[in-house]
Amino acid sequence: MNEEEQVPAEIGDDEWQVTDPPPPEKTFDDHLATLRGGKPAACAEAVEAISQMGADVLPQLKALLDDPDADLVVDVKKAIRLIEDALA
Repeated sequence: MNEEEQVPAEIGDDEWQVTDPPPPEKTFDDHLATLRGGKPAACAEAVEAISQMGADVLPQLKALLDDPDADLVVDVKKAIRLIEDALA
């Protein structure tokens, strides 16, 4: 990382420290890849993150209900239920 990509963070009145910029937010596809990875703790986090994306991702989730990966379908159903409950 070069100096141009670093972001200064204020430490005190006249002290500054150079820090890295925050990591980019994960996309729906990033979380879907995590669900396909199958690690339970990571999948639980991905389900929660997807559910926070709201109703905009419902069509994408519903399209995955026919996926041959049974574990993926279970996680997709959880995300759909969380989104629909939040909308109710």
